[in-house]
Amino acid sequence: MKIRNISTGPRGAYNAGKLVMAERGETIEADDYAAEWFSADESEDGFRMTHVGAGWYEITGPGLDEPIKERGEEAASKALAEIREIAEG
Repeated sequence: MKIRNISTGPRGAYNAGKLVMAERGETIEADDYAAEWFSADESEDGFRMTHVGAGWYEITGPGLDEPIKERGEEAASKALAEIREIAEG
C-alpha cells in the first residue's frame, strides 16, 4: 500500500519486513506503519482518511467543503465508507 509521511521529520515503516525510510511528505510502499506518522495515500476516488493526533481522524475529498472529523479509527472508517457510498450515488 502507498503511504505518505505526515509527521514533522523522517520516519520509518516496513515493507515485506524491510525498513523503508520516508522524508516528511514523501510517499512510499509499506505494509506495516504507525498511523500517527503515516497516512494511506489518496485513493482513486479522491477521498482520504488521515490520523491527525490524539485518536482523531479527518476525512477529506471531493465535494467536502471542510474536513469531517471523527474520533477513533473505526468510527472514521465507517464514516468514510458512508461518504463513498453517497458519492457513488
